[in-house]
Amino acid sequence: MKFASISDLHIKSANDPSYEMFNLFLNYCLEQEITHIGLLGDIFDLMIGPHLEFYHDFKPAFELIREGLRKGIKIYYLEGNHDFHLEGFFRLIGFTKFPNFTYSKGATSIQFGHKILYISHGDDLGNSSLGYNIYSRFILRGRFVSLLAKIAPYRLVTGIGHFWSNHSRMNKKQKHLNDDVIRQKFRDATQQFWTKKKFDVLIIGHSHLQDSFALSQGAIVLNNGNPANTRLCAYVDAQRAALIAFA
Repeated sequence: MKFASISDLHIKSANDPSYEMFNLFLNYCLEQEITHIGLLGDIFDLMIGPHLEFYHDFKPAFELIREGLRKGIKIYYLEGNHDFHLEGFFRLIGFTKFPNFTYSKGATSIQFGHKILYISHGDDLGNSSLGYNIYSRFILRGRFVSLLAKIAPYRLVTGIGHFWSNHSRMNKKQKHLNDDVIRQKFRDATQQFWTKKKFDVLIIGHSHLQDSFALSQGAIVLNNGNPANTRLCAYVDAQRAALIAFA
């Protein structure tokens, strides 16, 4: 059994270098006979709603995922805060007919041999502010945005989404957040998460900060950071849990 996951590529277009990294990762998984693949959110910088245009824009990647599903690879797609309300989309392109495809809105447990493996985008561990939690739960993932994503034209959805994404990115830059403070905040959150879930390995993203460490109880936590730059993915097998190069 071999598990590999990636998150936070924030692919903007088919010409984006991050898209090339995503295809390299998927090909790596197929070539290395990975048995479980995790796509842990924010793979795309904006993907919302059941719009077939997303499939046509990124067809090679989705067909690599389909190839993996046909081979029996278990594939998990977790919502991020940039790609969500995608149940209808995956139904349209036929992924939901595969019993080995899982779409999840939050942290997901996997019985991986003798290990308990948890995968999460990382913004649902209890470390986010009250304001973010309200925004995420009731606005982004609320019924209004879900309905808008279904009925609005693709170009309108993507136009609004990219404007929101760029605005959010500018706000983060203006706040001048300290990487060490953010990294420690996530480490504290994973310790609290362990007290509730008792995992052996936890794999997260969201922070864009590469991290690999062991909790005091021996559980391992991995974060691939920004894989478009590092070319690292999270990897787990019977012997180890680590960040490894996929390209």
